Amino acid sequence: MRSPEITENKFEISENVLEEIKKEVNEPFEWRYFSIEDIDFALILSPSKNEDGTINGTPAEVYGQPGEFAIYIWEDLPENIQRVLLFHEIVEIYLYKTYHIENIRDAHLATLEYEDAFKRGVVSDEEDKQLKQFRIDYPESSIS
Repeated sequence: MRSPEITENKFEISENVLEEIKKEVNEPFEWRYFSIEDIDFALILSPSKNEDGTINGTPAEVYGQPGEFAIYIWEDLPENIQRVLLFHEIVEIYLYKTYHIENIRDAHLATLEYEDAFKRGVVSDEEDKQLKQFRIDYPESSIS
C-alpha cells in the first residue's frame, strides 16, 4: 500500500485508491461488506421515513463501529444520488483514517473536491439540485 501524500495543504488520494473507491460505488446497490485500503465498510440501505412517517436520520450516515464503518444510505433515493453519497462517505472515511484527521469536518471539506469531480457526468441537473438541497437541509457531518 502506497502512503498518501499531503501536497499544497490538500489531502491527496492516489489514482489507484480512487479507482478502487469508484469500483465499489458502481457495484450493485445492496446491503454488503467491502474493504478499501484495509478499512472495512458495511453498506446498509434504510428507508427515508420511519413507520410513523418521521424522517429516518439523514440521506447518508456513517457510524464507526469496532473494526468497520457502517454507511447507511436511504434506499428510496435515485441510484445516481445514492452512488454520489456513497462515494462521499467512503472518501471522507478514507481521508479521516489515512491522515488521522482529528476534526471530521476537515475530512468532509477535503472530500467535496473529490465529490464534485466524481458526480460530473453521473448525476442529472435535477439530481445535482437535490444533492445541493441535502447540504442545506442536513448541514452537519453524520460520522459518529
